[in-house]
Amino acid sequence: MKFRVVTPFLAALLMAAVCVSVFAVPRSQIQDVYKWKPEHIYSTVQKWEEDVQALRTGLDALAAFKGQFSGPSAKNPAESLIAYNQLSEQLKIKYELLEAYCSYHFHVDMGDAEWVGRSQQMEDLSRIFNEKTSWFEPELLTIPRATLMHWVDANPALQTYRKTYEDMFLLQEHTLSEPEEQILAQAGNITETAADVFGKMTNVDMRWGYLLDEKGDSVQITDEGWTSWRVSQ
Repeated sequence: MKFRVVTPFLAALLMAAVCVSVFAVPRSQIQDVYKWKPEHIYSTVQKWEEDVQALRTGLDALAAFKGQFSGPSAKNPAESLIAYNQLSEQLKIKYELLEAYCSYHFHVDMGDAEWVGRSQQMEDLSRIFNEKTSWFEPELLTIPRATLMHWVDANPALQTYRKTYEDMFLLQEHTLSEPEEQILAQAGNITETAADVFGKMTNVDMRWGYLLDEKGDSVQITDEGWTSWRVSQ
């Protein structure tokens, strides 16, 4: 996913740098200027949910390109590759916007069951994205390098991806077969479980002690607050 909006992590660091005590007061008392504004991405949750469904539909369309670059079904492979790349980039942007909107809401209160569920939904969509496209590189690697590079030379719309394809061939011996790549994509939820559990435990369930801030006030320690307190000393 190459498209990036300002991440919640970066926003949290900026907020921490401005004021340590911001973590010691209820969110309702924090000035709006220091709050994320996810409504700039989606005006309502309903619009977000509509785009979630649009992404699912788009991923099915992306998977339908399988076999159009190599093999008996590949009638216009270069044109199909251009269309695939265009749709893939559009869906990556859509995913990043969906994930950012969800993440901003989720990190306001990581114990909010509604946004916990939506956050898990985004994790599932990431896995589905990888699974639906796991066949892509194995199929391209069945095409002779000279042939693929000829397509790139002959089509300006593919020239942006020249370095990507060159790197793909350099790593060819480390690329698994299509079934094996699909297994790896499906294993995403398993490999991320430990980090998810740790994050929920430290951000929701665990309660930290207290320290004195730069004003001498007693504030409860949080991950962000501890980092900013150390910087302020």
